Formats: sequence, structure tokens, C-alpha cells
Amino acid sequence: MFKVSKSELINFIQKSIDMGDMREFLISPISTNSKKEVLYLTEDSYYLYEP
Repeated sequence: MFKVSKSELINFIQKSIDMGDMREFLISPISTNSKKEVLYLTEDSYYLYEP
């Protein structure tokens, strides 16, 4: 589990795509705001779960 800023996350995903090494991972906010979106990325697709 890692805590990163939005820009760090975007940079990591872009580098993974560029290197052809996109792995499966789950992205979830750590804040306690009312927006509880969860993003699940796989090599072939992505899913966005919202309440």
C-alpha cells in the first residue's frame, strides 16, 4: 500500500504504460470526503466503482 499525490500517481501510470508493464492495481482515496470512488486497473481494462 502506498500513499501518493495525484501527480505522482499519474506519472507512475504513464511510465508503466510507456514501459509496457501495466500491472493490476486498486486505487482508492484516503480522504474522508463524501466521494468514495475506487478505481481498479488491469492490463486490459479498468473499472470505476462509485456508491
